[in-house]
This record gives sequence, structure tokens and C-alpha cells, in this order.
Amino acid sequence: MSTKKQEQAQALLKRVTSAALRAMAGRADVAISYGSGEVDLRGNRVRLPGVAGRPATQDVSRLRGAADAAALLLRYHDAALHQRRMPASQPARAIFDALEQVRVQRLGSKRLTGVGINLEALLDHTCRSKGYAKVQGLDESLAADAISLLVRERLSGTKLPALAAPLVDPWRPMLQERGSIWLRRLAETVGDQAAFAET
Repeated sequence: MSTKKQEQAQALLKRVTSAALRAMAGRADVAISYGSGEVDLRGNRVRLPGVAGRPATQDVSRLRGAADAAALLLRYHDAALHQRRMPASQPARAIFDALEQVRVQRLGSKRLTGVGINLEALLDHTCRSKGYAKVQGLDESLAADAISLLVRERLSGTKLPALAAPLVDPWRPMLQERGSIWLRRLAETVGDQAAFAET
């Protein structure tokens, strides 16, 4: 493929992705840019991971997953409510933030099958980029990651990628022993941010 055709294909992918993000978010005022790194959402401004050259299928899926994750936060997340319910301690804040992402992603994937597929691709990329397969034992610095993945598994009913096992398996017995009622309550309140946050 020539350089010009590659640029045209990238421009088309960006236009389609941006339009889909705005439509899913239900907001025309979202400013979207593309750059290096992971997705970044601040107010109504979203930076998505860029695509270089001729993007491979997994790059497109990752981009769609990142766009869907941002769109779902814009659509289903009340930032003011989230801030009011935010725990005081840093470890609890990280878990609280991660669980809110799980909540909005569950809402979107439940309503749109394609969104679930895109989010699975993003999760696979996250597992690889964060090196979950190399985690040894119960790593408390990754508590938010492990707990949110286990909650995601419970809410969605789908198995996590094998790459996540070294991270989540050491946490699984503790969550099953102490958190079965909590997990059930999260599943019951996924459509209600205030009730979910209280859980």
C-alpha cells in the first residue's frame, strides 16, 4: 500500500472511530485527538491511541476498545457523584476508580455485543502492556487491577484472558471468601452509579 493510501486509510479510521465515539457517548461536543500512549479522558476531551502505518487487526480492535471505553464513561458516568463518593485513602481511590470503569463497560457490553468484543481486545492489550503474565504472588501494588478484573469477570460472566491469571489468581480466594455478598450487590446495582458506589 502506498504512503498516500495508508494516510487515507488512517484518516478514514480516525473519522469513523470519532463518529462512533460521539454517537455512543450521546454527545456531539466531544473533542477527540490521537497520540501516543493509552486513552486519556478529561472532561469532554479524549485522546485515543494513534495508529501508524498500515494498522493490524489487533491495533484497530484496541483503538475501538479504547474509544468505546471512553464513550461509555462519557455516557454513563457522573463525575460529580463519583467525586463526592470518592474514598479518602489512595489504595481505596484506585479501586473505586477501576470499579467505576468496570461498571460503565458492563453497561455498554450488555447492550451492544460489538462493544463487548472491542473491550475484550482492549483488555487483552492491557494485560500484555502491564505485564500481568509476569506477576508473582499477591502484589498489593496491583490491588486495583486485580480486584477490578475479578469484578469484571463476575459481572460479565466471561473468563478473563489467560495472561491475567498470574495477577488475579492469588486474589481470588480472598475475594470469594470475604466478598461474595459484596460481588452480588455490585451485580445488582450496576445500572445505578450511586448505589454501586455505596456498595
